[in-house]
Amino acid sequence: MRLPLLILLATAAPAAAADWTLDSALAAARPSAERLAAEALLATAARDLALSRSVVLDGVALTVEAGPRRSAEDDGSDLAVGVEMPLAGDRAERQAAIDLFAEAEQVLRAAADLEAGLALRLAYVDAWEATEGLALARRQAAGAESWREVVEARVAAGAEAPYEASLVVAELGLARLALAEAREQAQLAWSELLARAAVGPVPTRIAEPRLSTLPVLVPAGDEPGIDSGRVGSLLARAVELRFALARALVSLDAARRGSRWSLLAIAAQEGEEDVARLGVGYRLPLAGQNAARTTARDAALAEQARAAELERARLEGRLRGAKERAAALEGSAPLTTQEIEDALTALEARVTTGRDRPSVVLPLRRQLVGAFLIELRARAALARAAFQIHTLTAEISR
Repeated sequence: MRLPLLILLATAAPAAAADWTLDSALAAARPSAERLAAEALLATAARDLALSRSVVLDGVALTVEAGPRRSAEDDGSDLAVGVEMPLAGDRAERQAAIDLFAEAEQVLRAAADLEAGLALRLAYVDAWEATEGLALARRQAAGAESWREVVEARVAAGAEAPYEASLVVAELGLARLALAEAREQAQLAWSELLARAAVGPVPTRIAEPRLSTLPVLVPAGDEPGIDSGRVGSLLARAVELRFALARALVSLDAARRGSRWSLLAIAAQEGEEDVARLGVGYRLPLAGQNAARTTARDAALAEQARAAELERARLEGRLRGAKERAAALEGSAPLTTQEIEDALTALEARVTTGRDRPSVVLPLRRQLVGAFLIELRARAALARAAFQIHTLTAEISR
């Protein structure tokens, strides 16, 4: 039985009041490291295929022979010029590599852009969470400062015990420390986003990333795997093609290096006669040379196959982890941001108007601030899971 997962992400602030939105950040994306890496890989493969275009290998040998002719009939001279051209015996391996490269070009570029888009979205979520946390920290520091002024005045008037002012001063110190940490976290998160997109300095507020629904989930016991027949994952296909192309190039290189045939051409002048000869040559391998080449090729192929297996396992783990996080958060119903804001405002009013002592209100205030942070982290975690599931299950365009 499949379990649908619908996640509605509440808006933290009106989009018009935000300095940046996810769409505007995506529009300002810089060239991604993922795309550049894919282009470098494809350029290397294209270079290897271009170098393998010739049927003649490196190592063409030129020979020149000359000498006097001594016979009863002729005492002239002989001259012979010969060329030996090693031939490549890699037609099947080269065609296989060309076919894989033609398919890999489009898929690897699309997969790189998909991964880059995910990385930018996750960086945006981190930046949004950090800026929201910074806004809360600023508010808490400002609130503690206003409490200190009110409570100190009441202590001076004899309406409060002196320890109440000490509690508020301690709370102000904690709020300022939290504010400094929130500023640092916001700067770090924004720097990560800035590396991905030209978004400028840290803004006052950015819009919450929104995604109305998540893909249909599959129970853990019925997990098909992202590269099985039931799920056409672009990233899974990119992994398959990347390592298949690498293995094809290894086989191509081994076939070219292992070729022993060569073409021979000789042009000679023997006395007064001109002679031309064509032929083929075969270089005999040294003892154990073929076995050594085969062992090296098989080891390289096994390394590539193992790397592909590990990469597929990482994709599976990423998808499974994102689904589990989304499922764990699906049933949670934390307070909304507005409810927490209203509660904090009410508590602050009870202290500033003298209806409650700080020693009574401070524990409640800390609980509400904690609830706000939990609610913020839950929304950020849902957004991350949604983007990851969307990316890891994106199908190949036909």
